[in-house]
Amino acid sequence: MFLLLHKFRLEPATPAARDAFVEAQSRLAEEESPKDGRLLGAWFTNGEWYSEIVHLTLFDSMDAFAAANTRRHAIDTPLGQAVSAIDELAPTQSSQLLTDLGPVTLAKLDAAIAASREEPAGVYTLALLDVPLPKRPQFCDLFAAVGDGLPIIGCWYSVVGDHNTIIDLWSGDTERFGFQPTSPALDSFFTPLREIAPHERVQRLHPMPYSPLR
Repeated sequence: MFLLLHKFRLEPATPAARDAFVEAQSRLAEEESPKDGRLLGAWFTNGEWYSEIVHLTLFDSMDAFAAANTRRHAIDTPLGQAVSAIDELAPTQSSQLLTDLGPVTLAKLDAAIAASREEPAGVYTLALLDVPLPKRPQFCDLFAAVGDGLPIIGCWYSVVGDHNTIIDLWSGDTERFGFQPTSPALDSFFTPLREIAPHERVQRLHPMPYSPLR
């Protein structure tokens, strides 16, 4: 199992361009098949760039990802032309190929998708943690111990590139209550977490209209 975390920077970065992206994505979806991966979530965020769009897509294997990538860039096909329309709207793109770290299973993410159909979360939180490789087992142990009690629905690491970055996906806005004094419960989680992962960046993600995670 592999996941593609793909980011699109709109040019220009305007609400109108975002609307056009939604229309282009709708046309692209008409040309896609299950062989082209399963979209799990689609959001916009202002965390790095204004109205940057983020897609999370699941592939069964590396071969499935490679085949889908080849189909998407065949410009003489309807699918390839739909992809080109996306590229016109977002000429600057980046992606990370991820795989499951272990503490949080895909079943939890699928359950979150189903739950969001009934009660949309409205916002999600993407956390990027710097975890030195020797401390990765400790990170897994920590989240295996407390994960069921937290609204974390995904935990992955990059297959290529920066292997020290672990990416977590949380349902809801983890800072929705604003400033809160610490508590014994918070200290019992964050004290060992910061020994394992001293640095963390957080982005708030807002679902796009076509996102399975709503």
